[in-house]
Parts: sequence; structure tokens; C-alpha cells
Amino acid sequence: MHIVIFSQTDIAGMNIRDRLLSMLDFEKKKFDDVTIYYGEKFHLAEIKERLIYADHVDLKLKKHVEFDRIVFASRHSSKDERKIFSVHV
Repeated sequence: MHIVIFSQTDIAGMNIRDRLLSMLDFEKKKFDDVTIYYGEKFHLAEIKERLIYADHVDLKLKKHVEFDRIVFASRHSSKDERKIFSVHV
């Protein structure tokens, strides 16, 4: 199962979350420092801190949800200011 992680501080990540929530059904559960949206195909995790500072986020999330792959949804920019969707592996 995959989990998509995004930050409340990242507008692009929040937009990706909104689009995914509008396309599929999720069950929302809020915990102390994270909100998890449980889905049949994958889960979403909303955190408060910026993704770049989310040290050991995998260990924090494993307390609440099972997953084997993480996708980070965040803003990126291109040098020539083209609108792009980028993926890193």
C-alpha cells in the first residue's frame, strides 16, 4: 500500500490532496500531529511541518497506518518557470 504525504504549509501539496479527495473515497482520522485519509488503493497523510523537516515521518505514520511506499507531494519549480509535474525516485 502506498501513502502520499503532504504538508499544510505547501499549497501545491494541498491542491494535490484536494484533487485526490475529490476523485476517490477516503475515511478521515485526525491524530495529534497528523491527519490520515484511509483509502482502498492508497492513503494520504497531512502533516503540519514542511516536508523537508519531517524527520522520521515514516516511523511516526507507522503508528497509525500500514504502508510500504511513500510519495511526497510538494511544490517544485523549474528554472525557466514552466508549469511542470515532476517525479523523483
